[in-house]
Order: sequence, then structure tokens, then C-alpha cells
Amino acid sequence: MLSYFALRLFTRTNPKLAPTPQKLARNRIYRTCGYVMLVCILMIAVLKLTPGTDTWVRNYKVVFWFEAAAVAAFGVSWLVKGEAILGDKSE
Repeated sequence: MLSYFALRLFTRTNPKLAPTPQKLARNRIYRTCGYVMLVCILMIAVLKLTPGTDTWVRNYKVVFWFEAAAVAAFGVSWLVKGEAILGDKSE
């Protein structure tokens, strides 16, 4: 769901207005963060389904690190959405 927010909801723009350069930059960040989250989820699935990786995954807490990376990516997209990063310039 969080990757859906970043990829679909956060990138929506008003069709009546031309997007600002800051909005275009924010959309690139949203998409990057959304894809990072999806890749992390995919890597967890691949590691869980690959035979012989159980001990390695458990010893190095790989699932935790992929989950942490996904949450961090969402955090970045949320900060950008709140315009704490790359906000529109007020006139």
C-alpha cells in the first residue's frame, strides 16, 4: 500500500495547471521511492523462496534490513509530499 501511495497518489497533478519544476522533481523522487519499496518486497520474497538461504537470512537479519529500507523510502516520499523537502517556492 505504501508503494501505491508513492507511485500513484503522490504523483497526481491538477490537469488544469502545468506542473512546476519542483513538482516534476518531487514526482521523480516519489517514483524512485515507490520502486525501491517494491524491489525490497520482491527481494524478501525471492530470499524466502530460495532454498538454502534460511540460515544466511536469519543470521544477517536480511528481512529486517529490506523492511527498514522500504520504510525509509516511504519516509523520504512522505517528507517530500509534505514539502519539507523540495517544496514549491512561495511568491
